[in-house]
Amino acid sequence: MTKSHAASSGLLLLLVSCAGNSGDPGPSGDGPTYYQDVAPLLAGSCSGCHVEGGVAPMALTTPESAQQRAPAIAAATAARLMPPWMPGGDSPAMHNDPRLTDAQIDMLQRWAQAGAPLGDAANAAALPAPKVVDIGAPEVSVDTGHDYVPDSRLRDDYRCFVVDLGLTEARMVTGLRITPGNRAAVHHVIVTAYVAADRAALEAAQGQDGRPGYQCFGRSEPPGMTPQGFPQMLGAWAPGASALKQPEGTGAPLEVGQVAVIQVHYNLRAQGVTQPDRTRLELAFAPKGTESTLRETMTIPVADPQLNIPPGAVDHVEEAALTADAWSGGFFTFFFGPNGLDIVGLTGHMHMLGKHFVLTRTRAGQTTTLLEIPRWDFHWQNGYQPVQSIDIRSSDVVTIRCVYDNTSERREAGGFLSPMGEVNWGEGTEDEMCLAFLQVARRTAP
Repeated sequence: MTKSHAASSGLLLLLVSCAGNSGDPGPSGDGPTYYQDVAPLLAGSCSGCHVEGGVAPMALTTPESAQQRAPAIAAATAARLMPPWMPGGDSPAMHNDPRLTDAQIDMLQRWAQAGAPLGDAANAAALPAPKVVDIGAPEVSVDTGHDYVPDSRLRDDYRCFVVDLGLTEARMVTGLRITPGNRAAVHHVIVTAYVAADRAALEAAQGQDGRPGYQCFGRSEPPGMTPQGFPQMLGAWAPGASALKQPEGTGAPLEVGQVAVIQVHYNLRAQGVTQPDRTRLELAFAPKGTESTLRETMTIPVADPQLNIPPGAVDHVEEAALTADAWSGGFFTFFFGPNGLDIVGLTGHMHMLGKHFVLTRTRAGQTTTLLEIPRWDFHWQNGYQPVQSIDIRSSDVVTIRCVYDNTSERREAGGFLSPMGEVNWGEGTEDEMCLAFLQVARRTAP
């Protein structure tokens, strides 16, 4: 859980702040206890974030910390605020779903209602490892190269840093981890790979304004540059995201000499922006010699940039529908032929005013939901991988639908600095977007 998300989970923090417990081990009996029932659940489902130094605002790794917050734990899990999982509605089943079962939620309820008994430490149950995305051992570990302090003259500072990946042979990326150095200021990070022929122009742009990197509002290459190759988005980080692992049997290709551009968006409305950031990138590769066994993946954007959200609107809808081939600018037909593609990953993106996000595929009059996020939360944005890949053809219609709340109440809750007014598409935190990314792989059969 990110520190910024804590403010939006009012129920959780209210209960945490007022939940008292005397530290008494509590009553004994046949009901659930900390050592036998609660500790294993917290270790497996919560300790990936709720640890000392983690992204959550409190640790839940000791008997005392869990016991003190037992009412908050019970309330947040019953409301399904924790563990956080945004897909819902008609979304297909996704990998890495952290949600608790009804039986687990009921157990936490009964434990809290019984006074959070600790139980017998001598017979404590074994603790499982936390549920985290394991990309394996990274072979590339680089950072932006500078302790960068965001430009205080800007409200949104977009800064790009060129990093050498050190590739002496072609490889297939199977995992990626992006770690911001200053989470209080970093709004999002996008990593894009450029061919070797683009390197000189990218590096020449760095430092021209006397600051590390170069300004890159809205795109990863510097103003006026036309890439000589096809820039490939490798991955991204936004609040709520963790590491990214390629779907089984797939990989993202990198060629010799390619460089990466790390685009970092610093939100200067946040606290802590005077502290430096040094964002890190780690890449894991498929074992050498296995590259030919993997299906290459590419990422296709789906966006409705014609946003016009009126002031005071409560449920304003923006929607766009095109064929998959049109969304990709002919990418489907030209590169992948008649068999079409498999969707192996999905991401949705809106900003602070977003309420509801839906992405669908329509074929022969039948509509299938690809991703639905019924309760959009700006601070929990992640990528999702369907358990069963979803085939998509060039003639399929892909529709993106975004619902917004531009009321004064919503703006106040989001900490808006700008006055009430119409909101349009833009890269700033107080602008909006209606955007999705489809991660696709070539189908091997019709």
